[in-house]
Amino acid sequence: MLFSGLFVPVAKIPLSLRWARYLCPLKYAINLLTIVEFQYVKKTWDDCEEHPPEASSCVAEYPGDFLRLQLVKTQSVYWDEWLKYLLALLGLFALFRIIATILLWRKGKYVF
Repeated sequence: MLFSGLFVPVAKIPLSLRWARYLCPLKYAINLLTIVEFQYVKKTWDDCEEHPPEASSCVAEYPGDFLRLQLVKTQSVYWDEWLKYLLALLGLFALFRIIATILLWRKGKYVF
């Protein structure tokens, strides 16, 4: 849970340990849930960015959405990569199941 970015922001994880977050299925699940949960923020902000003179008023009009958008950017969640997150989540699930099956099979050979 430490490497998923849930309790500690990704920027605060030491560089020598940041690679471990890519092996954490919770990271991809949180990214997918963030995309689903804050989809309305993206739509609101995209509407504001289409009209540049009104963009500054959007920050004043939707301060909570602006802060949510900054949170999503801070956690390095990218809206268009939801398929990559889903495939990584499913791939890690399958990989860890295969590794566990092989290890249990090898362990079982010595018991029986």
